[in-house]
Amino acid sequence: MNLKEHIKKVLREENSDKMIKLVGQYLNFMYPGFNKKDVDIDEYEDKRGFPVVIFIDSENGVYLATYHYGTKELQLSTTIFNELEGLLNDDMEYVIDWFNNEFGEDAEYVTF
Repeated sequence: MNLKEHIKKVLREENSDKMIKLVGQYLNFMYPGFNKKDVDIDEYEDKRGFPVVIFIDSENGVYLATYHYGTKELQLSTTIFNELEGLLNDDMEYVIDWFNNEFGEDAEYVTF
């Protein structure tokens, strides 16, 4: 690991809680229904028998995300993903951490 990568890693670790909080604040502002108490959840099983959970804004019925237990993949709506990617660039792991904290899940990947 070169010095630049090491500095970036240290800054990421030191600012992790702040970044997760900022992701939560942004989502709360832009998508106030994307939280554990306000979201509608639909669940079904995939072909392998793993649960798949769909998160829908309970107020307006807008699709927000899908979580695949079998692959530990958080699939955000394209709009939400693009907005967050525009804000965070390569630091989308903060979105995963926010989601896991908010919904008590174990996502490892985020896609759209």
